[in-house]
Amino acid sequence: MKNLQQILLRTEYIIRIFSIVATLSICLTLLLICIDILGRSVFGFAIQGAAEVSEYLLVVLGFFGLGYAQLTGIHVKAEILSSWFTPRSQKIVDTLILLLVTAFFIVMTWQIGKETYRDWQGKVSQWGMVWLLPAWPKSFIAFIGCIFLIISFLIQLLRNILRLDKKESKET
Repeated sequence: MKNLQQILLRTEYIIRIFSIVATLSICLTLLLICIDILGRSVFGFAIQGAAEVSEYLLVVLGFFGLGYAQLTGIHVKAEILSSWFTPRSQKIVDTLILLLVTAFFIVMTWQIGKETYRDWQGKVSQWGMVWLLPAWPKSFIAFIGCIFLIISFLIQLLRNILRLDKKESKET
């Protein structure tokens, strides 16, 4: 049990690092856009490729923060129906929902992974405003972010199940 807790803590640590990378990506995006706007307005020059770099950074922001948002419970959650249940029933319903969402994201991640591999294998590129860039890095970032989201779901599932078991053992 102690080894499992250490693995969970290390995994959470990695997910937190990904959230820091997501936070840094939004800061870099804002800085890049502000410098580009200031350069255009005041000095009459633009940063070449600022839109393309911002696009990649926004994908990092969107997907690298998912796992952390799930672990900390800051995702949007509809609690209308769950308020009718007892606390034990709520945990069971939450666990079932986590199972369904995990299954959905496993399928979604698998499809993103296939698309990433196809783009990489076929050397698919997309024109930005300035550069011709490979398409696979954006979907690879989404793939990695979804993997860590699934890991977050699994951590929550494990914790929910362990809590249910502890409560059941106390009742007997």
